[in-house]
Amino acid sequence: TNTQQQNQKKKKEKLADIKSDFLNIIKKSLMCRADINKFDHSKIKISNIFLEHKSALEAVIRGIRAFTITGILLITWYITGWSGGHVMVSLGVVYMILLTTYPAPVAGGKHMVYGTILGMIVGWIYIQTIYSSQYTFISPSIFFIAQLPVLIIGSRFLFVGKTFLLGVTFLTTFYFGLQPSNTSVVSYETFMDNSLGATVGLIITGLGISIIFPEKKRIKNEKLIKATIKELVYALKKKNLNMSNVVRHTHDRLRLSDSLEKCTSDDFLVLTNLSSLFIKFHNIFEYKKNSEFITIIDKQLNKWLETNMFMMENETLDDLEELISNETGEVHKLSMCAYSILLELKDIYEK
Repeated sequence: TNTQQQNQKKKKEKLADIKSDFLNIIKKSLMCRADINKFDHSKIKISNIFLEHKSALEAVIRGIRAFTITGILLITWYITGWSGGHVMVSLGVVYMILLTTYPAPVAGGKHMVYGTILGMIVGWIYIQTIYSSQYTFISPSIFFIAQLPVLIIGSRFLFVGKTFLLGVTFLTTFYFGLQPSNTSVVSYETFMDNSLGATVGLIITGLGISIIFPEKKRIKNEKLIKATIKELVYALKKKNLNMSNVVRHTHDRLRLSDSLEKCTSDDFLVLTNLSSLFIKFHNIFEYKKNSEFITIIDKQLNKWLETNMFMMENETLDDLEELISNETGEVHKLSMCAYSILLELKDIYEK
């Protein structure tokens, strides 16, 4: 969608529309992935579909850390004999597993703290307004109806990737702490025990993740962008642009980028524009193996890697425009599209 926008010079489309279209295509492709297993075809390689970043060492380290934190929670409960210990262990293990599989565990922990605090506050308000009301004993259905706003708000958090952890901790703290029931009056002592159990479980989990094999390598948008540029430079050097790899890596990096704390629309657009350059260069090579236009852009990308700044001098732009004016047919159209993408990247980094 982004490539088509550049090709047709339509500047009115919104970034949100491009992002929505791309993610919808990916979702449909993933839904079809299961159907591929039903067919026996020598050209279909399941292992090459939507490959994602993997690190065996990182997986083992996170597994050891998860096992250690679980042991600490169980030992703490066993030694203290605390009545709220079951909540501490239950939620501590759940939170730890979620953070272990989260792309940026340290950043995700912040949302968990917010969710726990929000769950305790809403739980206390629920006790004061619902459980303390005489009408709840006349009409028990009020217990359920009063929970609907909590379920709706919590579900809204769950359905948004960046607030997923906030939604999980909000709902679990509320329901573990309050334990709503139609048959008995809530106990403040039980509520405080369970809420503190959720808090202590989160604290132990957070300390464990920060101290036991801490996350030294955080995924950042800069790293994702740099990795994409390196792949593009390498592909240009070898003159072998594998489009299936481009699609898989683009899907993976946009998914990771969207889950990061400081992701912006510009980061998303840079990643999609770089992938669009892959497509345009691939098409140019189909018509013209040796293109001076691509050679100049290749030098610019190498400078970008060296300086970490995307800068294009006016002389370079003039050279590219002159080369484009000398091209004809499809190569001219493709070069114009690639040039448009470069100008958009330049505008983003000059903001």
